[in-house]
Amino acid sequence: MTYIIIAVIVAIGLPVAGWVIGRTRDKDEFFGDGWFYTVWSVGTSLVLALSLAGTLFFNGYMENYHNDHVAECTIKGKEAVANSGSNEYRVYTYQCDTLTVADSITHGRFDSSNFFSDLEVGKTYNMRIVGYRNGFTSSFANILSAEEVPSR
Repeated sequence: MTYIIIAVIVAIGLPVAGWVIGRTRDKDEFFGDGWFYTVWSVGTSLVLALSLAGTLFFNGYMENYHNDHVAECTIKGKEAVANSGSNEYRVYTYQCDTLTVADSITHGRFDSSNFFSDLEVGKTYNMRIVGYRNGFTSSFANILSAEEVPSR
């Protein structure tokens, strides 16, 4: 979701900035009456904005909806972290690094709080995980389901 918000801001913000820059330039400085410069500024800003927005949207899509796999992970800790006015449920594992438990509209999961409370530290689970770790946006792969592995 963060990527989509950033992409929308970029797609709207850069062309507006190009228009403002084009309108505030001295009309006789480069292109006579200034209209060509305004159109050129908005056009190049729009191309740049759409390229960046597309890249961000595609990256967010790939991060959140691909790399669906099952892994066996032992939980070594878990915590609810305050993040922008809401909680983010993080699960720390030995084999799978740090994961998150979040609702997922596309996967039909809306019980993240209850699911998070059911996970127990020290137990091993076969987890269905989707997504990737992205350090730039501090996002983690999401646990969609977990089935406890019987003790060996």
